[in-house]
Amino acid sequence: MGKIKIVIFLIASFLFSSITFSQNYELSSPNELIKIVINSTDTLKYSLYYKDVLQIKPSSIGLNFVGGDNIGILPKLKKNKTGKVKQEITPLYGNNKVIHDIFNYIKMDFHNGYVLEVRAYNSGVSLRFLTSFKENKKVLKDIFDVNFSGNYKLFVSHPFNNNFLNSYEENYRVTKLNKLSDSLIMLPLLVESKNAKMVITESDLYDYPAMYFIKAKKNNSLIAVQPKYPLLTTVGGHNNFNLIVEKRADYIANISGKRSFPWKVIIVEDDDKNLLSNDLVY
Repeated sequence: MGKIKIVIFLIASFLFSSITFSQNYELSSPNELIKIVINSTDTLKYSLYYKDVLQIKPSSIGLNFVGGDNIGILPKLKKNKTGKVKQEITPLYGNNKVIHDIFNYIKMDFHNGYVLEVRAYNSGVSLRFLTSFKENKKVLKDIFDVNFSGNYKLFVSHPFNNNFLNSYEENYRVTKLNKLSDSLIMLPLLVESKNAKMVITESDLYDYPAMYFIKAKKNNSLIAVQPKYPLLTTVGGHNNFNLIVEKRADYIANISGKRSFPWKVIIVEDDDKNLLSNDLVY
């Protein structure tokens, strides 16, 4: 009887360990060249592969709010839904009259009132959160880390005077991750690995601060930062074209409890020229 109990205990322990340590959800592009993996074991993380080569190691994503209800910490999945979309979009402007919108997706519905939606296209991936809180929220931090798998080449643009008030007119320069300065990095950011060209940017940015990057303490890594919410502004700058922020809050956004957040987008191509015709963000 004692041996049976031990065997049952070992089997139960093995099953529990398998459930606890294997919470990976894979999503591939329609052509199966791009794969994004979401891990929800302790914190929400994503990793990215292109042609079976790891481009971005597990990197944290999440949201921190004033008063708690943080997203991405000890996530508890209720259900997930996967599917395929094949449709056409007619843009208001741009190079293409019609955009062929083809992707695979997963929607991960977590306890505490939030969803992580991930899409995989033949030319990249996108991620965003959707919340259904009853009350409005103040966002302390929007977490989006990028832990590259190597010391990649970067094409970066830094804002003038290293502040958040800028017109996005600065030149790009070429550097390596290990040579990167501590200055803010504006989007879009172009990254070149051994077999891929990746552009990191964002989309659907409405009533929300823009994302920048700074160099992380660990090697080959970047972390996202956003300007704090403006409490007091005055007219100023060149020909009084700007609103100069005189006072900021300790949070980055004051939002409705029920909303979608901006898309985090990683465009992936194997040739520079394909970036010119990429319409993942339109």
